[in-house]
Amino acid sequence: MTKLSMYINPGGRGDNQAADQFSAAFRKFVAENDPGWGDVVIAAGNHGVLHPHRGDINLYWEWSGYERDDWLSYYMDHASVKPSLILCGSWKIYEDAKGFPRLYFPVAAGDEYYPMNLPRSGTGYCGTGGGHKSQHQVDCMIEPAKKYGFTWITTHSDGRSGLNQSYNGWACCLGMNSDNCQRWGVVPIRTYEVLATGSPYITYHNDDLNKTLGFEYPYQSSSAKETEHWLDELINNDHKEEFAKFAEIINREHRWINRIQTLSEAL
Repeated sequence: MTKLSMYINPGGRGDNQAADQFSAAFRKFVAENDPGWGDVVIAAGNHGVLHPHRGDINLYWEWSGYERDDWLSYYMDHASVKPSLILCGSWKIYEDAKGFPRLYFPVAAGDEYYPMNLPRSGTGYCGTGGGHKSQHQVDCMIEPAKKYGFTWITTHSDGRSGLNQSYNGWACCLGMNSDNCQRWGVVPIRTYEVLATGSPYITYHNDDLNKTLGFEYPYQSSSAKETEHWLDELINNDHKEEFAKFAEIINREHRWINRIQTLSEAL
């Protein structure tokens, strides 16, 4: 019998979403065909938990990036239960984990995110507030969007289904990233979520975004002026077919079931 235990140090909404969505997909996978892994224990999140309990399989999932350059060595030296595998949430983290047992393992989109063909208006961002993002990113991404009507969601009472409706209802969705995620080339979970809905999306520039998604994504911005340009383009012109193609790729390659199948092959 297979069960999952997760220990996380959440740094923001994205950490909670990743843990929640992965856990749901894992339970579904096990219910359909139990692989007999026993107690799978995952320490994850921003500077993962050092003292999880010992399971039949112990993993460490670094999906956020880290401040100290020697963090992975520190973790492996100080974790009371050594993980058999490091799950790496970006290509940069994967390269940094060279010398350790490792698996490239970014986050993904939950099945609750899909196109709804709703009327669209305004702009929006879903993520942790309170200084969690740099002021530069806020000035770059959020300030230009305010003239189109802007909503910042930090939590949603209707959970994942409510977020799906919000993404589908905005004329354009915005993306930002924490400094650690930015430094380590981590693509945030909202990128997968929003693109899965086929919604217009502008995100702060990430050097590793195209490599991670597996296709060229043009709507990235490093300045308020650039964001203004993309907002004008996406809100005032029809890009429905283009974003439908992006949604097809996410649905095919970047759902949580894809990640769990990758993990299954590694275990």
